[in-house]
Parts: sequence; structure tokens; C-alpha cells
Amino acid sequence: MPATAPPFGEPLSSPPGWRQQLWRASLLLASYLLFAYPLNSIEPSHYVIGPLGLHMGFAIAALLCWGRSLWPLVFIGFTGTVFLSTERQSWDALSCGLVLAVGHLWTVLSAVLMVERWMPRDSLSLLDLSSALRFLALTTLVAPLAMPTWGTMALILLYQLPGAEGPSVWIDWWLSDCGGALVTMPIALCLIARPRTIWRPRLFSVGVLSLLATGLLVLTVGLSARWDLQRQLGRFLSDANAIADAIENGFRDSLTVLDTSQELSALDRVDDQVLAALSRAQRRAGALDALGDASQVSGSAGWIIHSLDTADRAPGMQAAQLLGLPALQAVMQEAMEAGGGTGSARASAGFLYPDEAGAAAPRVAVFRALAGSSHEAGGARGLAFATLRPEALIAPILKASGNASRVCLIDAGRGPGDGRTLAGAPGCSQSLKYVPDIWRSLQFADRQWRLRVYSG
Repeated sequence: MPATAPPFGEPLSSPPGWRQQLWRASLLLASYLLFAYPLNSIEPSHYVIGPLGLHMGFAIAALLCWGRSLWPLVFIGFTGTVFLSTERQSWDALSCGLVLAVGHLWTVLSAVLMVERWMPRDSLSLLDLSSALRFLALTTLVAPLAMPTWGTMALILLYQLPGAEGPSVWIDWWLSDCGGALVTMPIALCLIARPRTIWRPRLFSVGVLSLLATGLLVLTVGLSARWDLQRQLGRFLSDANAIADAIENGFRDSLTVLDTSQELSALDRVDDQVLAALSRAQRRAGALDALGDASQVSGSAGWIIHSLDTADRAPGMQAAQLLGLPALQAVMQEAMEAGGGTGSARASAGFLYPDEAGAAAPRVAVFRALAGSSHEAGGARGLAFATLRPEALIAPILKASGNASRVCLIDAGRGPGDGRTLAGAPGCSQSLKYVPDIWRSLQFADRQWRLRVYSG
């Protein structure tokens, strides 16, 4: 296939020198730092693409005027700006930039190839309205379809974007690239297209029209993004409150064995009647590690422990080892002194204890005195106990919600252990400006917890 000159470039008989090629390459890469880097650095309120993809128009104009041979610089420039604009420069950021750069290059090359294929050479001066409209349709409406299609699919497959957000992200992305190409490409052509005698005189008129188009597009996309953000925020608040309600109910259910004082007082020992009061879903999730009662003979520091297995699995941690932890001894004594009245349950601060696999996970123990219980002669006293893993209770609730919300549970009081994270990623208690969240106070026995549900 014979080589052809770029649609808006010099004829093949007068190729540019290496200095001119170096200058063009530097200018193309600089355009990504000028246009794409600030755009990609803007942290979105949710999954809203930036207002205008101004880099798209300059890249199309550069390849139309300087030739398709510069396509590697388009790929490198876009990949570099995505990588540098991420909060943490890592392999994940680089791989994401490489994937998205494929869609960006696809868009730019599509625009150039369509102009070469469907725009006759004698119409490239764009002197008549029909050729100008055809040119703008190919480069600013049709070609930008590639980037949002490729990018949205890639982000969904890479688990960077929930599938439900795909359509709205696609529309925002397409409008962004269309607007950017429409604003910057005509101005770039007036500056670098050949012959200059045709394009330079158009710079003022094209610049004024581009500014007007920019204002209209910014207004349109801004209103669209605001409406979309409000819609997504309303949906998030509804889902987040439903998740918080389910978590609060789950922890309330885990106290059933201790709150039913009449039932406990009538029993010499916690047995399957109390265990049946617990929800089956919670037991299958393995949130409860141990359940039972313990008695202390007068004058003795030791405890007689009666433990029940709470899950449909092999027995987990040994209750005797658990209750022997120094951190729980003081809480057990407080529960004994408080007696078995309403509101007398005592909960421990969060503590780490290894699970069956040996991994340490936050746990909480709660105790309540059994009024009038007597397991041993000599005035033995007893208390009911339960230990649970907050993460194990929360995980199935998040999975059932079917969205990307995350949870952070903080022990907010009383005394030792305040501020300890009971569930969630490290540092999850820190609210971020662009991440919607809700906070809720939870009362668990005598401790105050803080629950945060935030967008993932």
C-alpha cells in the first residue's frame, strides 16, 4: 500500500527534519501533561468522569497533521498521565493505565482512519458546511464511542467499577471525550494544519466558537453530573441505612441469650433452649465463637465453665482458654457485681484472638450474671457468656446487600480499648471528602460503638 501524506500535513516531497519531529513529539507529550493529567487527577465524587477530555482533541489533530507514525507517543502519553495521577504509583495503576490507553489510542486512530477513508482530499479545507459537519461528526461524535465502550468494560472486568454504574459512566465518558475533541481539535488544527494560508486566518473565529461551545458543554455536563451524583447519593444513603439497620439488628440478636433474664434465671445452665433463640443465619456465619455459662466457687479464683458449640462446624476456640485471658477477668468480675437485672450485661473491649486457621481477628466477649444460679455447693455464683467476631457477623450482610459499600466498626467507649477497630480495614474510621458515608452509634451491652458505612 503506497504511503500517503497526512490529511492536514506536509506533502511527502518535503518530510520534516529530526529537530522538527522532536519538537512535535515533545509538544504532543506536553499536551497530555497540560490537559489529561489535571483531568485524571480530579478525584470524582463517585463514578463521574471529568468535565472535558481536552487531550482527545489535540491528539486527533496531531495525528491528522503530523501522521499516524506518532501513535506510540499517544499511547505512552496517556498511560503516563493515568499512572502519575493515581494516589499510589503501583503496578495496579500502571496496568490500569495500559488498559485504558488501548481505548484512547483506538479512538484517536479511528478518527484519523475515518477522515482518510471518508473525507475526499478536495474537501479537507472544510470550506463548505457539509464537509465541515461530516468532519466534526466523524472526529467528535463517532470516534469517541470507542473509549467509553472499551474503558467501561475494562473497569467492570477489573472490578474497579460496579456493573450497575456502567451506563451512567459510559454516557459521562462519551460526553467528556466529545466535548474535549470539539473544543480543542479545531483550535489545534488552526495552529498546526497545512496549508497555513487556509487555517491561520480561521483562528479567531474558531477560538470564539470553541469558547462558546466550551461554556455550553461545561454547563450541560455539569448539570448532568450533578443530577447523576444526587441520584447515586440517594441510592447510597438508602442502601447504607439498610446495611446499618441489618448490622444493628444482628448485634442485638447476639445479645438475646443474655437479655432474656427470666429464661436464663430459670435454667441451671445455658442449654439448647437458649441456643435455639439465636438466628440460624448468625450461627452458620460463625459470628459466635463460644456460648455457655461459668460459675465461680466462693473463695476461689477459678471458674467452672460449661460451653456449647454455636456453629454447624467443628468446635472452635476453647472457652476455658478464652475466659482465661487477663483482659476478660475484670469484665467478668464487673458482671458478677452488677447482678442479673435489666441492662446489667458487660462487654469487653475488642481483643485479638487466633481463629482455627491461626489468623488473629478482633473479638468481643459479653457477660451477664445468672441470678440465683448455683452449680456447686458452698454458694457458687455464675454468669452467662458469649463471644463473637464482628467481622463474621458483618460479612454476610454486606454480601447480601449486593453493592460496593464497606463497613467500619469502632469501639468508642468505655475505658481501655477505646478507638479500637472491631471490623473494617485499617484507618477506615477516617472520613474522606469525596467518599459518601453515614455514621451511627450502636449500644452493645455497656459499651458504645460507632458504625460507619461508606461507599467502596
